[in-house]
Amino acid sequence: MTTTDQHISAFLECVKELPGLWRSVDLRLVAVRCGDTWYNLLARCSLTSRPIARVPRVQHWPKTANLFAFQTVYSVSRLPELIRLVSAGEYNAGGTRVVFATPPEGPDKSQRPYDYASFAAASAGYPRRVRDRFPIAHELILSGGSAQTLYQLTPGGRDALDQALWALNSPWDGVAALIHDGLGLLDSADHSSSIRAVFLAPLEVSLEPRSCSLSAGGTLRLKAVAATPSVGRRSLVGYSGTNADGTPIASSFLLKGRTWKQVRGLATCETREEIGEAGRLTLLLRLGSQVASRAAVLGPPLRKNSRIAAYMTVDPELRRLKAALFGADGTKAKEFERAVARLFVLAGLAVDMFSDDPRAGQAADAVVYDDLTSTTLVVECTTGPLNQDGKLARLKKRMADVREAIGNTGTPRAQAVIASSLLGNRLAAAELEAAGKDSMAVLSREDLERILQLASDGEPPDLTLDLVRDRVPRRGMSGLIGHWGS
Repeated sequence: MTTTDQHISAFLECVKELPGLWRSVDLRLVAVRCGDTWYNLLARCSLTSRPIARVPRVQHWPKTANLFAFQTVYSVSRLPELIRLVSAGEYNAGGTRVVFATPPEGPDKSQRPYDYASFAAASAGYPRRVRDRFPIAHELILSGGSAQTLYQLTPGGRDALDQALWALNSPWDGVAALIHDGLGLLDSADHSSSIRAVFLAPLEVSLEPRSCSLSAGGTLRLKAVAATPSVGRRSLVGYSGTNADGTPIASSFLLKGRTWKQVRGLATCETREEIGEAGRLTLLLRLGSQVASRAAVLGPPLRKNSRIAAYMTVDPELRRLKAALFGADGTKAKEFERAVARLFVLAGLAVDMFSDDPRAGQAADAVVYDDLTSTTLVVECTTGPLNQDGKLARLKKRMADVREAIGNTGTPRAQAVIASSLLGNRLAAAELEAAGKDSMAVLSREDLERILQLASDGEPPDLTLDLVRDRVPRRGMSGLIGHWGS
């Protein structure tokens, strides 16, 4: 068995370890013409858990006199056949013969088959050079000579190929963009690159590290994302670390029985596991024996919020902040607005405060941003009734302006929030109902206390955002249920 055969066999064995996980093979290639022969420049063959009908297709693959790109999708059962065809040196791309070999470099020379192969298992843990949501993958590479050979033998070289792509009715920004955006490979295909075929078997599941946390009571919260629910349900979370006194702990649990929801084309699972008090944990999300994702979490004894620590150098024990947030109901409005804005900053969110800027006109008191979840909070503050001086109507108008600016569909999410210095039982039911009808979140003094506690415990910003979203007043079985009773 040759070295190439050994690498191919190792790749296929890794695929066999997880039968039924991958359902389709997405093959994409870019070929360049040298004389009368089309040679592969770069090819990417990626397995996916999606069925054939759900694999995204590029609708404007280019074809010029000396370059064309091609895509087709097969059942995963044809993977060994595809590897065999590529390693043998020839593939039929929609009726065009594409040669997987290094072209002859002189009149007395002949083309050479790909003479190099490499294999790396996903367990190595290194993200492959791909632009995928799930970059941890088994990787097999079959390669030949340098791309410079192809460019020298095609009329006009690389520059002519770029010019032809720019001139198309549906243009591409040169060969590099075709490789980046079309094939999804982080490769410029410059003269020093090798001509090759890349086979990938990605582990299509990962942890969201910022959404993983450990409470003082020993509750592990985590969020995992997968390409499909079926992949997520086959994954397992292992953890190891120490408890508060340094004693080693380790165990694992399956995500098979957890709820997986479809969110913007991906399957998402937010779940909890009671593991007992711990100081430090490493989470390992696995498919079979392969680690797809890692995350580290610290328990409250070891966790520290550096934002609060830095702020306390000017406000020891948070006295001024607490006085502004939780003082008498007659708290000065400006002090309360500044304190609410600072509270969201300490919770790990970005804040733009407008209430102190006379040039901001009719802007909200503050706008809170979270880039990781593409969330925007439009915040209005009040030290009196929720609808004091028409605040609810103004907030509704400001929210509409923000939604129009960022778009009403897709990833960005916007939420109107009104923060009150009053206790929950002091908020009028009619005003809560009005806020609920317009899907506004209402934060009472108790909620602000809870956000400060989350920040002090070093909890991730996601928990603050979850609390805010949960505070939209709604009707229950017996009349209006306010945010404090939800």
